[in-house]
Amino acid sequence: MDTVVISHSPSATDPDLVDLVVGTGVVEHSEVWPGAGPGTMPAAPRFAIAEEDYRGGPVGECLSIDGLVAPREVGPDIPLQLIGCEPGERLLAALRNPQAWIQEWGVLVALDRFGREMGSHGVRLEIAKVSPSVLGGSLVDITLADGGDDDRPSLAARRIWESWYQGFPTTPNQWASLDTRGRAEWLDLIRPHPGGEPDRTGGTHHLDGRFITDKPGLYCALGEALIGPGRWFGRGLDDLNDCLGGRRGVIGPFTLMWHDADIARHALNFTLDQGGKLTYFEEALQLLESHGVTVVLR
Repeated sequence: MDTVVISHSPSATDPDLVDLVVGTGVVEHSEVWPGAGPGTMPAAPRFAIAEEDYRGGPVGECLSIDGLVAPREVGPDIPLQLIGCEPGERLLAALRNPQAWIQEWGVLVALDRFGREMGSHGVRLEIAKVSPSVLGGSLVDITLADGGDDDRPSLAARRIWESWYQGFPTTPNQWASLDTRGRAEWLDLIRPHPGGEPDRTGGTHHLDGRFITDKPGLYCALGEALIGPGRWFGRGLDDLNDCLGGRRGVIGPFTLMWHDADIARHALNFTLDQGGKLTYFEEALQLLESHGVTVVLR
């Protein structure tokens, strides 16, 4: 992530190849290497250099990477300040004996003005400091020693959360003016919640393709077309396959009228796999049709 090329030179092993030195951040997930544990790679790895989410496809390949899998220092805890807390009974008990809660984990749940859940974030309930709140009254400000892992919302989420605070979206395309990262944050807010969706199977659904200029945009628009504004129908092909399999409110057969489809055809003209034969747009179409969806491109 956030990769910058620092230098380049002809490769010592092959003058037709180039060695790159880059500065980058690394986010480790054990599932990156199927069948292998964290910090290991398969016996014969292959690497492609690509923009985020493979937009535009890979820009090159490389034979090996030094420094990707290496011991890394654990970053310092980043405190999190809770401003204007009205402690309940359990929190009051923790304030009286903070040591009792060390290493226990909790969840911060963001609510809209109607009290409905917008999102959540895991935190470690190790209380570092308690003070009278800057908001006054009987409220307190609580500083947690560790504000949780790397899934904190980005600054791009603030505008979206402020919008959702007023209530779930009721009109389509409220996400359309967001950039790719903002649209991804939008999808984070509409991830599926327990309870399922009412059955909308069958009939004809209209997909507004005017704003499908990236992958998150496809799933923002698709959720609105099939279920309604602010509703979730995946954020990737695997999710889409699961949703079309049931429990998300609509399954095939039904007809999907995809308006302005050429916008998505151009924007999603990349492949997920090196040497893949189908573009992302074509894979999405194929997946829809495999679940009994008749897609009409307009």
